[in-house]
Amino acid sequence: MLRKIFYRRVVGLLLVGCTGIAMLAGLRLGERSYAHRNFRANLAHIARRGWRILLSTGKGLQVVVLDKSLRVDNFPLPGLPSPSLGTSPAEGVSTSPDGHRLTVTVSLGWNENRGGYSYRMIVFRCGRSNWVIESQLPPMVTCSIPAWSPDSQSFVFLGRRAEYEGLYLYEVKQRRCKELLPCKTGWENLLSSRPSWSPDGRSILFSRRTKRSPTPEILRLTLRDKALVPLGKGRDPQWQPKGNLLLYAYASEDGDKPYYIKDIQTGKTTQVAERAWDATWSPDGRLIIFAAPADIASIIGNINLIDSGKDVWIMDPTTGQKAKVYSGLPWFLGWTRYPCQRGS
Repeated sequence: MLRKIFYRRVVGLLLVGCTGIAMLAGLRLGERSYAHRNFRANLAHIARRGWRILLSTGKGLQVVVLDKSLRVDNFPLPGLPSPSLGTSPAEGVSTSPDGHRLTVTVSLGWNENRGGYSYRMIVFRCGRSNWVIESQLPPMVTCSIPAWSPDSQSFVFLGRRAEYEGLYLYEVKQRRCKELLPCKTGWENLLSSRPSWSPDGRSILFSRRTKRSPTPEILRLTLRDKALVPLGKGRDPQWQPKGNLLLYAYASEDGDKPYYIKDIQTGKTTQVAERAWDATWSPDGRLIIFAAPADIASIIGNINLIDSGKDVWIMDPTTGQKAKVYSGLPWFLGWTRYPCQRGS
């Protein structure tokens, strides 16, 4: 009798031990599968959190739903001008990392006193069921698409208020705009790129071009001591959210250009697109989107030739897998949450 009880206890302990080992193995396999999601799983991961690809077209602001239908929905915002042929209602849109705020840059038209166009940046916040205007910045001669801080409390942008350009910081709750870095003598086309915030919130990336070098140079500005650190040639630098990869273009002029990804720690560089435009990371940093020239077959097969200039692609830069999600003529690309999701 005692021998049977002893055997039962030993078997029970063995079963508990095996169950524990199996649970640990399952967790490890789960972590591994999470780190090595396939391409479609990454798309589903973003879509479940309400993120959509944002486009600005002749029809207004639109979003692409990342499911099998790839449905394109309108994205109405209050206070924006109506779209017209050959124009866009917005020059650029940037959504905060938490998805609760976004900025829209609109054109104010030709300014006779300044001898050029003027632009205004509008800050929206997520209301109870839709987007509402929270604040508006003073008009500027030029301004880039802003980059939100990781905590979604402020954003930076390259802009020109009068004759000189500079890097500006806008604090949303305080509604305060201050200059971080003024334009120095000899700098040219400082506004040729959009800035990018580091994942730790301690530094900002942007690019400049001088008279000596026509190819822009990527610089890293540390906010604590305002030190500038060169990171090599390139423009439109985009720091990977929660990562160490740098997405950037290598070209001296606007238009289609090659894009690369550089590991900031190792310096390893990989080309991800030969001819692309407006490439940017997904909010989780796993995928990138970019626009590329439409192939001849899609142009001939499309009846509306006006809307067949660009194909929008979403790509996994680690595997090279990609999928076309839109064909048309987008003015810019970005990300936003749709519908508006406050507190999520």
